[in-house]
Amino acid sequence: MAGLMDQLVGHQDIKQWLIDQYQQDKLPTSFIFQGPEGVGKNYLAVALLQWINCQKQEVGACGECSDCRRVFEDQNELIYRLQLEGKKSIGVDQIREIHSFLTLRSIKPARFVIIDPADALSNAAANALLKALEEAPEKTYFFLITDKMRSLLPTIRSRSHILKFQSLTRDELKSFQDFSDLALQWSAGNIQRAQELEEDQAVDQLNDSLRFFYSLLCEGPQDWKKAAPWFFNDNHARDFSFSIWTQALQKRLHSEGENLDWVPEGSGAIAQVYDSVEALRSDIHANVDKLLAIENFYYRVKELELYR
Repeated sequence: MAGLMDQLVGHQDIKQWLIDQYQQDKLPTSFIFQGPEGVGKNYLAVALLQWINCQKQEVGACGECSDCRRVFEDQNELIYRLQLEGKKSIGVDQIREIHSFLTLRSIKPARFVIIDPADALSNAAANALLKALEEAPEKTYFFLITDKMRSLLPTIRSRSHILKFQSLTRDELKSFQDFSDLALQWSAGNIQRAQELEEDQAVDQLNDSLRFFYSLLCEGPQDWKKAAPWFFNDNHARDFSFSIWTQALQKRLHSEGENLDWVPEGSGAIAQVYDSVEALRSDIHANVDKLLAIENFYYRVKELELYR
């Protein structure tokens, strides 16, 4: 079985840089992996840990030795993960739990702390993380995974090496799986989204999202809860919809995609609608009543008079 590094899709320049830095004993203690969701940031961090700890390093990660399998199976003696765990933010108590992990002795070449998403750190947690970075023992490396780097404290950014990940190309996605044209068109270079769009349910949600966006931009006021009940009741469907709306605007800007002539054209108009979408997303995140937020969006767009 091949190691995770050999199965990585895209990001070959970042992969090679990390390998070179480790081989030269110059691997930084803390990283920020910044880029779109679903492009392999977390995967590459785990693949690097497997590669470093493989018992047969002369051939890279073999994927078969006990250390390779421990990394593959996410064993806690090598990886400590901080995630949201159903909460809205990563709290200071979760950061303090890192210290127990750091006090454990290890004879392995490396251990990783992976924080994903790092932009979910509360202010108190971010400040506590700074102390953990300062006290990190040798052979322990931190990987902060985010698609919103500006949300991280400047002091954390300044202490970390930033690597920027790009969306995967269509060819890179095809090298991973024989995706349909529709999945490639609307995945935004995201493997997880492309896989999702191979399912009929996700395709239906794609169409529902575009129909709702059309109603908000082009039709008169209506019972929005009846028009799109999923927007009010399903967090995943709503987040998916925001992604699709943003892609529709990008495709219109670059004259890509089919059946999008109802989306306003011109960079200025598209930018105004994009700002309105982001304002709606922000309102929803701030727990503004969803119906009120939709109505605010609808009338904000109407005031732009984009279709005169």
